[in-house]
Parts: sequence; C-alpha cells; structure tokens
Amino acid sequence: MAQSTGTGDLGVYARSLVEIEARAKKFKNDDPFPKVPPALLSSAEILDYDRATGMTGFHFAATEKPHDGRLKAASLEIHIGGDYIYWKGKKKIEKTLKEEDTFLKLPANSIVFVQTRNKFFLPNYIAMRFNLRITHVHRGLLLGTGPLVDPGFQGRLLIPLHNLTSSDYYLDTSKALIWVEFTKTSANFEKSAGPTLAWSDPDRRVLAIEGYKNNNSPSEYLYKAGGGLPIASSIPTAVRGARRDAKQARQDSEKVQAWVRGFGLLAVLGAVVGITGIVNTTWNLVQTANIATSDVKARVAVLEAKTGSLVDAERVAPKVEGYGARLDVIERRLVEDGELKDRLGAVEARNAKLLQAVTAAEFATNRAATSMADLERRISTLEQKAAAKVLTPIIKRKPKIRQNRRTRINRQRG
Repeated sequence: MAQSTGTGDLGVYARSLVEIEARAKKFKNDDPFPKVPPALLSSAEILDYDRATGMTGFHFAATEKPHDGRLKAASLEIHIGGDYIYWKGKKKIEKTLKEEDTFLKLPANSIVFVQTRNKFFLPNYIAMRFNLRITHVHRGLLLGTGPLVDPGFQGRLLIPLHNLTSSDYYLDTSKALIWVEFTKTSANFEKSAGPTLAWSDPDRRVLAIEGYKNNNSPSEYLYKAGGGLPIASSIPTAVRGARRDAKQARQDSEKVQAWVRGFGLLAVLGAVVGITGIVNTTWNLVQTANIATSDVKARVAVLEAKTGSLVDAERVAPKVEGYGARLDVIERRLVEDGELKDRLGAVEARNAKLLQAVTAAEFATNRAATSMADLERRISTLEQKAAAKVLTPIIKRKPKIRQNRRTRINRQRG
C-alpha cells in the first residue's frame, strides 16, 4: 500500500489529526482518483476521497468501521459540537458544548449559531453543500439550506439555526444535525483530458478560496457578517409589536362599544320619551273631544226637558239665544276635532310605530264626528219643535197686538 511521510497508510483511514492534516496537504491540488469524473460523489467515492484526502476531518481506530451508519447514497451526516452563540436582547451569549451535554437548548423564536463537531479539509477540486435533516424541519427549525462551501475550505462550519416555534427546542446532540454532499469540480480537467483545447481562453485559471475565510472562530465569522451588531430573530419584536397593536385595538374597540352603548341607550330613551309625549298628546285630544261630546249631549237633554215648559216668547227668546251660543261652542269644538285629525295624520307620518295609537285616535274622532252629526240633526228637530210650540202663537198674536195699539192711538187723538 502507498505510504507517505506523515500521512500514514493511505489504504486505511487516518488514525490521528496529524495524519489527516498531512493527507490534506498532500492532495490539496493533486487528485488521488483522476479517473472519477466531475460529478456529485456517491457513497463509495465519498469514502475513497475522505480516506485519501481527510476532507471530513474524521480519523478512526483500527477496530472502528468508518462512518458506520452515517452514510446515505450521496451524503454523509454530521453532528454539532464546539462553540455556539446567540443573542438575548442585545446581550451576546457564547458557550461551548461539552461531551456530557446531551441537549442544546434553542430558545423560542431565536437564532442560534452552532459549529460542527468535525473540522473539514476540502481539496481545491471538491465543493460541499449541506442541508438540515428533515426531522428538524418538521419540528419547526429553519436553516438556510443548500449553501455552497467552496473547494479548499478548512475549518468548522458555523450553522445558523432558527427556532420558528413559540417554545424552546432541545436539540439532541447525539443525533446528526445536517447531511452534507460533495461534488467534484472540473478543476483538474486539463490534467486528465490531455492537451489544452484549441478554443480555450489562454488566461483561464482555477481560483482558490481566499485564505481569510478558513479556520475562523464563530465570533470572527459573525463579526465579518454583521460588524459586531446583534444578529437575532425579528419575530419576538414583531410579536411584541403585534401584541401592543392588538391591545391598543382592543382598547379602542372597547371605547367605541361603550360609546355606542351609551348613544344607543340615549337614543332609545329619547325615542321612548318622544313616543310617550305624542301618545299623551293624542290621548288628551281624544279625551277632550269625548268630554265635549258628552257635555253637548247632557245640555241637549236638559234643553229637551225644558222646551216643553216654554209658554211665551219672552222666556223662550233668551234661552234660544243661549242655545245658539252653545251651538257656536259646539261648532268650534267640531273645528278642533278637524284639527285633531290633521295632527293625528302628522303623527302617523312621523312615526310608523305609533300607527296603532293614531288609528285608535282617528277611530275615536270619527265616533265624535258621528255623534256631532247626530246632535245636529236632533238640534234641528228641537228647533222645529220649539218654533212650532212657541214662536207660532206669538206670530199669530202680532196682528191683534197691532190693532189694539192703533185703537189706543186713535182714542188718544179723539
């Protein structure tokens, strides 16, 4: 098997970090498997390149089976470890996961930056992508999935985890957090394909990752990204703002409801008072008409009783005149009854709810009008009777009175 100073046996996985670093240096630019075409690496090529180049930073004892149970068809699972950082308000919290820490607490609605447990040593011809395990996605975690890690990267990945839930999330550190996949680029295409193609750009070159991007601490990464400002979730601020707005809206709503209730009560009271006043006015008018009708009936009855005892014109004349005055009163009251009808019509137009009361008042008024008409007929009859009993004898006596007066005058002249 191929041997190299410091690299150990290249046919087996490295036994230490020293061997990994030596292999990474040896194959940083030289591809140990040039016949593997540029493509997404399958599980077999992942094992080969990892064993030869030390790209995942894992070393295993002779009794261990490399990556046992951690490989899929084209990806490898990775655990978290090392440092993690998050902000509580404006305060930066920075801690380190210990071996005995079986869970990592992710506060509700927070962003926590965590490191991978292993350090990567990517060759200049292999790129890497990583994605959050679907189990964590279903539980409410969010990761900027699919970011590309450039070929040649060395260091631990710093992964932002966003807990979208309203509860604290406890991440089991004994289980993998992400899946990583590796893609071989075309960086060594010319070496494997032979002479440079005639139509290639003579200035073409493969760029290497900038050195300042490698082997940074979490704080260095975040300072470069945010300039030292807190990097926290906007959800708590939005929630507080929403709660504040909801509270204000509820208070405004309660004020409006109270105003509406007060206004509604005043409106109801006003309507009740108005309706009561209209009903009372209508009732008083009806009562007045009824009283007037009763008074007329009583006086007519008295007049009928006294008419039979009239014996001469001197006694009948004043009573007839009084009767005429009473008839005038009756006429005025009948006019008032007509005005009552007009007022009742206006009341009906203003408020449909008083229809029943107005109808009753109109009915009573009609009855009063009928009674008045009946009284007029009876009064007419009484006048005729009175004229027949009293006035006719007086008229018959007038010629005799004139004759007697003339006789007295002649006697006085003679």
